[in-house]
This record gives sequence, structure tokens and C-alpha cells, in this order.
Amino acid sequence: MNILHINYSDVIGSRFNGFYMLDSSSELFNVKMAVWRKTSKRNDVFLLPPQNNFLKFIIEKFQHLSSKSGIDHIFSIFGFFLLSRTKYFKEADIIHLHIIHGDTNLSLFSLYRICRKKKVVWTIHDQWAITGGCIHPFECKGVITGCQGKCPYPRYNSFLKVDLSRFIWKIKKYVYANSKFNIIISTNWMNEKISNSPIMKGKARSIIPFGLDLNLFSPKDSQKCRIQLGIPENHFVISFRDSGLKNDTYKGLIYIKKALQMIGLKEVPITLLILEDGSGFESLKSKFNIVRTGWINSNELVNVLSASDIFLMPSLQESFGLMAIEAMACKTPVIVAEGTALPEIVGHRIGGLVVPARNSLAIKAAIEKLILNKKLLSELRLGAINRVLKNYTSVNCLQKHFELYKELYVHE
Repeated sequence: MNILHINYSDVIGSRFNGFYMLDSSSELFNVKMAVWRKTSKRNDVFLLPPQNNFLKFIIEKFQHLSSKSGIDHIFSIFGFFLLSRTKYFKEADIIHLHIIHGDTNLSLFSLYRICRKKKVVWTIHDQWAITGGCIHPFECKGVITGCQGKCPYPRYNSFLKVDLSRFIWKIKKYVYANSKFNIIISTNWMNEKISNSPIMKGKARSIIPFGLDLNLFSPKDSQKCRIQLGIPENHFVISFRDSGLKNDTYKGLIYIKKALQMIGLKEVPITLLILEDGSGFESLKSKFNIVRTGWINSNELVNVLSASDIFLMPSLQESFGLMAIEAMACKTPVIVAEGTALPEIVGHRIGGLVVPARNSLAIKAAIEKLILNKKLLSELRLGAINRVLKNYTSVNCLQKHFELYKELYVHE
């Protein structure tokens, strides 16, 4: 059975985009991948057509212009025609789609044509598939009512000053009604979003949580990791990812900063271990020891998480939250906010603590509780790794995917 994963990238997002399945090919399952941007050197990863860099540049500009005009991935430039002529597409028994609204020459009508030719599985990673174009609708009910009225959270602000969300929602409704595909979502939270969507009515769904390779993500010696990172031995270490405080809209970074500003435990030395940017938190350096890692690879990430006492992830929108299980796999409890998939992933007082959304005071209280209550912190450490072992291993993830592939291949 030939499985072809299609996504906009291979290595970026490799732990959930199908790239991790390539090494699981067997006599029964032959797994390949096709991407718009290839950074690996694997022979089983192919470039989506066209191959010519100039033509790819033109197509990217077309897609960006279309999105900025309010027409988000409705059309492509001969996307399906070019794809259907490739050998790897012709040989595929099942097409497994991932993020088709990234930088690809695929569109909603490409989806329609792919479904007419092949058996299709679509892993829906965010809510774009059920909206009029936005990625995260927050409290907006337009996904249910048909995106009537102006979109409050547009993915792109149209330079034409025209809101086409209602039009896009209707196009999706038409395409989905005339396309047969199976949906994979990673959480019950996302399953509820999809099941409530009028445009996804009747689509078969499977809940398959993403998983980690526990040969990579496992606890390392905390003190050794702290020495490598230059963190004093007696410090309480709080880590989090700063993807850019200034432009953040849904990671809850402003609430992290306000919570940290309010912490009053002067007798406890604290290090902030900040992944990626961290520049927005420099004003706290008089209060905390700050270590900024910049962009790091998976092996370095394991060391960072192993050096941490807690990980902060109070996102306002999150369909899964891979970094939460990465932290938990390293025995690091996670503080998350209500209203996303994260409470389901972490489990309140199991792998961490769940606090109200947009509540810096609650985040501050949760941090101080774990600083002062060593018994609770120890219990959450054990609960975190056990939760990953039970629910979020790559072995379980692969097994469930292959069971679904086999069912589709045999029965359809």
C-alpha cells in the first residue's frame, strides 16, 4: 500500500506533518512525502511541482496576492494538473493531506479533484478548514452560522478592503459536499469543533493524538543541563516559548509577562529560560536571571525542558499543543489556560495546572504554588511523564494511522 503525505514543508513541523512516518515504511506500507519546500535530503521526499524555481516564485506571489485580496487558497495555478502527472501521485493508494493552506500550489478545488482520483485522508491541524479564512476564530460563531458579517479575526487584512469570508465559507461548503475524504484530528476539543461545523457534516472522523519519539524526548539529568545552560544550581527555572511578544495574538505572552511582573517571592531565585526570541522580556532582567536560547534543534530542546521546573503555555487558541507533551515527556509540568485543547492534553493536577484564560493573576498564583509546594511539583512531574507514556507516543500514533489506512484500503 502506497501512502503519500502532502504538506508545505518536510523538516519544519516534522513531528506532526507525516515526515516522522517515513522511517516506518514496511512491506505492507510504503510511505512517501511531497512538499512545496524541501529541506531534507531524503529520496522519499519529493518537491511538489513545478520544479523550476522561477515558476515556484511566480506561484507563491500569486498565492500571497490572492490571500491578501481575500481569496484564500480557493484557486491554484494548474495545481492538480501538475500534481496528477507525477509518478508518486499516480502510484499512491492513499493521499494524506496536511496543511494545504500553507505555501503550496494547492487549493480547495485541488482538494476536490484529488478526492475524485484517490482515497484521501486529511489531518486538520487548525480551524482554517471550517472557517471563512481565519486560522483561529476565538469566540466568533461564524464557523457555525456561515461567517455572516465582517470577520473579526481575518488571517490577512484584504488590501481591497472587502471581506470575502462568507464567500469562502460557501466555497468550502460546496467543495466538501462534493468531496469524499476522511478527517483526522488530534484532540476531542478539535473533534467538537469539526462536528459542530455545518460544512463538515457527514465526514468520517478519527481522533489520533500526535506522538513523540521517546528515544529522543525523555528526561535528562537536570543539573547537567543547567550547567550547560549557565543556570545556577539553586534556581527555580521557568521556561516558555517567546515567538514574538510584540505581535502575539494567541500564545498568551502578555499574560505571562504580567504574571512574572507580579511574582513576589524574593527569597526564591528564579531563572527565566526563554525559547526563541525573548527580547520582549528583557525588562525583567533586574528581577530574574534570564537565559535566551534562540532557535534550537530537538536535542537542545530536550536539554532546555529537562533543566526546567515548569513550562508556561497559557495559549488563547491551540488545536493540540505539541510543546506541552514535549515538556511533559521531560518530566516538566505545564501551566495552561482554559478554552483550548491544552487542558485535555495536560490534565489539571495530572501533568500540570489549568488556569482561567487571559488571567495573569491566576498564572502568577499557579507559578507560586509550584514554587512553594514541592510535593505537588513532584507529583505533577511523575503525572506528566506517565500521561505521555499512556497517550502520546509515536508508536501509538503510527499504529492508529496504519489501522486507518488498512481499513480504507480494504473496505472502500
